[in-house]
Amino acid sequence: MARRFVRCAAAAIVTLGLAGTAAADPPTEQQIKSAIGAAIGKSFSDAAAGIAGCEDARALLTPGSPAWLGFYIEQCLATVSEPGGVMGGARCPHYQKQVEIWRSSPPPVAPGEEDTAISRVKAFRQARESLANYCTPGASPKPPESPDALVIPVTTKDATLQTQEGLTYTLPAGYGVSSFNPDSGLALLRDPAADLILRVERKGLNDRFTASSNYPDKETMPSGAVLQWEYQEFIPGSKHYVLYGRVTLPNAYVVLGISTGSKSGDKSVDKDTGLVLFRKIAGSVRITGPRCIGDCKPGVLKPS
Repeated sequence: MARRFVRCAAAAIVTLGLAGTAAADPPTEQQIKSAIGAAIGKSFSDAAAGIAGCEDARALLTPGSPAWLGFYIEQCLATVSEPGGVMGGARCPHYQKQVEIWRSSPPPVAPGEEDTAISRVKAFRQARESLANYCTPGASPKPPESPDALVIPVTTKDATLQTQEGLTYTLPAGYGVSSFNPDSGLALLRDPAADLILRVERKGLNDRFTASSNYPDKETMPSGAVLQWEYQEFIPGSKHYVLYGRVTLPNAYVVLGISTGSKSGDKSVDKDTGLVLFRKIAGSVRITGPRCIGDCKPGVLKPS
């Protein structure tokens, strides 16, 4: 949706920072992801080099490596393999292997590492869906959802939304919910009349990308939550402005982003309008429970 989220997605694919370890030590998840990121990069200009890079990543695995790290190798091969012109083609065996590895050796969920766990379950869901939609005889991909569809209709007055992220916050009047993420439960809010899209996402305090993001403007809400924000160009030089923000709570971050929808073209978000919405979310957001990790159900409106 916005540059911070694009950068965040890119960081999830190519994780930098190869720490030197003894040859006999099992590689870390970070090392494997960095190696497959390099392989995928090579595949853009040379498919064979991409496949070789995935196998180089496999060679990092040792007898002491957790079995679930093999999931990333198959993900790499599925990404760089050519479809062959028929559905999933050469990618299908790798999707199948990803599903098998996950089901037999699911990765652990360490306390405080929910963001990492959510990124893993997202990769598993994508492999499972690709296998079902592209590699199963008689199956076909799901048609794209209408951008105008809402899973929770527009509210005529402020309401309270409860999500599977373990959050409650104000759903502003004029907004509905276009989707809930199946991996984490985060909500994508939409104002159809103004063609505005508002993303609200919980993050852990040890999520390095979220923690390291710099925001020039800041204020403390009556609840004690700290709201920070930045109004910036979506792409430098585009003159298309969006608004990003972060709410700091005692035990979590809540990341905010607002942009215009596709019907608005390159129209910028009005900064003052965005800040009204950010303050409404920041002033009302509460942690109500643990975060969902995979197969998350839709959120609900709480009774007034």
